[in-house]
Amino acid sequence: MSITNSVPAADQCYYLPHHAVFKDSSTSTKLRVVFDASAKTDTNRSLNDVLFKGPCIQDELVSIMARFRTHMYAITADIKKMYRQIWVTESQRDYQRILWRENPDQPLNTYCLKTVTYGVITASYLATACINKLSSDETLRFLEACRALKHNFYVDDFLDGAGSISEALKLRDDLIAVLQKASMELCKWSSNDPRLLENVDTAINVNANCNLIDVENTTKILGMYWNQNVDAYQYIIRPFDENTRITKRVILSEIASVFDPLGLISPVINKFKIIMQQLWKLNMSWDAVLPSTIENEWRDNHLKLSDLNLLVINRSLIGDGQIADIQLHGFSDASATAYGACLYLRVLNTNGKCITNLICSKSRVAPLKTVSIPRLELLAAVLLARLAFKYEPNLHLPIKKRFFWSDSMVVLAWISSQSSKWKTFVANRVGEIHERTSIHEWSHIKNLELWWNGPKWLSDSSSKWPMKGTETITGTEVTTESKTASCVAAINDQDRTFYDRYSSLTKLIRVVAYCKRFIRNTLSKYADKYYGPIQANEYDVATICIIKQVQAVYFDREISDLQNSRVVHCKSPLRHLKPFIDENNLIRVGGRLKHASTLD
Repeated sequence: MSITNSVPAADQCYYLPHHAVFKDSSTSTKLRVVFDASAKTDTNRSLNDVLFKGPCIQDELVSIMARFRTHMYAITADIKKMYRQIWVTESQRDYQRILWRENPDQPLNTYCLKTVTYGVITASYLATACINKLSSDETLRFLEACRALKHNFYVDDFLDGAGSISEALKLRDDLIAVLQKASMELCKWSSNDPRLLENVDTAINVNANCNLIDVENTTKILGMYWNQNVDAYQYIIRPFDENTRITKRVILSEIASVFDPLGLISPVINKFKIIMQQLWKLNMSWDAVLPSTIENEWRDNHLKLSDLNLLVINRSLIGDGQIADIQLHGFSDASATAYGACLYLRVLNTNGKCITNLICSKSRVAPLKTVSIPRLELLAAVLLARLAFKYEPNLHLPIKKRFFWSDSMVVLAWISSQSSKWKTFVANRVGEIHERTSIHEWSHIKNLELWWNGPKWLSDSSSKWPMKGTETITGTEVTTESKTASCVAAINDQDRTFYDRYSSLTKLIRVVAYCKRFIRNTLSKYADKYYGPIQANEYDVATICIIKQVQAVYFDREISDLQNSRVVHCKSPLRHLKPFIDENNLIRVGGRLKHASTLD
């Protein structure tokens, strides 16, 4: 920053409020200065209100973390003071003014911050755009390093790796060389192989006070804890004060404190989400005392949550050895309270060893509005299709086949048919599944088991896998979602003008008879077509047709009642005439003639 004495117009500058934040667990900077560009001025607008944030031009965090698990040799680093290495154009620096003095005895001075500043809404985009520009400029000389710059950086955090130590060393050295061209330095290096940490600034061990296995070799990467010695992820669950008053606010805070972007422990987290849903259903306020049953349930589950501190999850999905085949397997399931999906990578090495590992999962609490189990199973299948569509291309692996498994034969029956066959709810979701997967990729499986590595048979040869069901499912759960087609004859007032065109009923009958004859002769496949004057039977057919049309206009409700074996409604003028439907589907009325002896 630089001191300034200029006095620009009020709308040509902005003063950033700032304060210090202490973070004892930080490996590099214990004290950080935080700038608040969202503070309102006397115009009731802040700097962030008038700035364009910029688009997201980097890969998603979950994609980077999933891809990080596909390397045998892993390596991470940070760009040292990344924002402070990027200049802000001089004409814009007055919008980053601060008031500062070295000690309380000195007068306040005005300074301009000359570099990209954390707290300004554009900072992340500007920094990432500079990295992408550097990547584009140096691609010809450093192909792999520039690929890593573009796809494996999340702001200033770098996560990548390679299949061999030589490739990893080259990637490390080339990345250092590329960033040096922008006067940027990589620091806090970590790796699962000590050879990759020679002659570089290694990460300082963090969280020494946490109750973790081998804490001294644990590094925090993008919010998760990675133990380099055992090359595994671990979780840190803070101890909970038993004297704390449990409220909805406390429960939500505890759920948010467990960072699990890949859903590796989603079955555990889902239990707390279900409790949270119960509180929403009871319309509990944020700080109200919880019902004892819910509070006890929450405390029991939270006691078990501390067991996650002992959990060790393999980082590498592929293991060691030469890869012969890679497959992607997905599973979906649902219950009355929740539904979810998970993806596994199945790797077969040339030595015949098969390795299966959980890549990621996604789960959701069932809606408060009651939904049938088959529909929840369908929602789980949609979730699985989305996971596969998102993660498969981001793993950058030669996946040869995909398999999707569901224990719901109803869902498989829906998926195996055209989406247009089903009602709207099922049709929309089956359509999405068809867009992201192929029908032949779906198979049936009994209840799922073994979370971390999938079912036991997944490590066996495909001949031992469950056979794909070929039988046709016709249960009520399937048929109730079938779309029914109805043919409705709509008659409006415009149809009456047809009758008004003719001056007599006789002429109208003749016109209708000729129209009916034309239709019959046109559609007839036989030689017995009608010619010449209108015959008596044609007059009868035309008369019935006209009467039927008139009755449909004036007695539509009566027709509906009689066809459904109901008594005509009380306000109908035909009610006391004992109407009935005859063999020509015309309304006729009863009378005393049927009781006359001369008719017998």
